[in-house]
Amino acid sequence: FGYLVETATKLVVVNGDQEDILAQLKRIKPSVKVEKVSVSALKGYEINKGKTTYIINEKTITLPGLHPEVLAISLQLVNHLLQYLDILFDPTYKNFHLPPGRSSVFKGKKDVTIIDSTYNSNLASLTAILNLFNKYSADKKWLVLGDMLEQGNLEESEHQKFAEEVIKTKADNIILLGPRTKKYVYPILKSELKVPIQTFNGPTEVYDFLRMNIKGGETILFKGGRSLEGVIELLLADPGDAKYLVRREKYWVKQRQKRGLPK
Repeated sequence: FGYLVETATKLVVVNGDQEDILAQLKRIKPSVKVEKVSVSALKGYEINKGKTTYIINEKTITLPGLHPEVLAISLQLVNHLLQYLDILFDPTYKNFHLPPGRSSVFKGKKDVTIIDSTYNSNLASLTAILNLFNKYSADKKWLVLGDMLEQGNLEESEHQKFAEEVIKTKADNIILLGPRTKKYVYPILKSELKVPIQTFNGPTEVYDFLRMNIKGGETILFKGGRSLEGVIELLLADPGDAKYLVRREKYWVKQRQKRGLPK
């Protein structure tokens, strides 16, 4: 990031809430204009009927789909850029289409609501989606959470923080997938929570558990990869919705097949 701002010639717009970003602003040329945005500008936030509404600096912005509060930063960055480019700002984002695996909502079998966040998982995105899930109105909330990959020597500490975020989340059932969540997350949750917690090695086990235990009407948040999109595919009320899931390429089809999906 520091190299980017160093080469800027006219304008830099940054997240003013991140200290590591602010530390690099000293590299900006004196002639370059700097604008900072902050989540403190968010005065209202609501999730309702498949759309998310933000009130930012007295402006109301509505996006289709489910989005976390922290997206208020990105919306401000976009707005500054549009103003700079003299492009008309559309507060309804009517042409916006949510990419696959980023909090898409699907109707599942047995009147289940599926929230699909299977694109990937890291601590920041996990925290954001769990905060969103806490604000999402539903009677029976289930979590299906996969390992965070590519954490290097921070793997244990990041998964411990993962567990801390899950503890803050209102859920009636928690299903963990992968060796990392089993090793680092499950023991913490088991000692701190009284809700049912399961841990599985593969996605077929996750599917079998859901198929046998869903009663109807649950809202299930799926977060993380490890072929969880294949589990969602088997739970969809309309099989045609599978085309809206992530990782549709032949390579990923073969990967899911190696893991026993579809069943």
